Amino acid sequence: MKSDSKNFYSLVPNYAALRELEEKYYHKPTEEEIRHFLDFWQEVYDIWKQNNSPFELRYVEEKVKVRKSLIEKFGIRH
Repeated sequence: MKSDSKNFYSLVPNYAALRELEEKYYHKPTEEEIRHFLDFWQEVYDIWKQNNSPFELRYVEEKVKVRKSLIEKFGIRH
């Protein structure tokens, strides 16, 4: 390979170009944008929490079945 093609594939010039583009197009989010983002994810979490309660009976039943099968499989006795 010629030295020109080696320079084309080296990381340093490509990283410099990436850094230049990042400085040109990247902007830090404003406090208002951050607040909107956090409010949105809080709403999503609240909806998820209502629909996926960890105390639902079906989850408790599944945990009991899995624990019972593990106890039987490994021969664990209290």
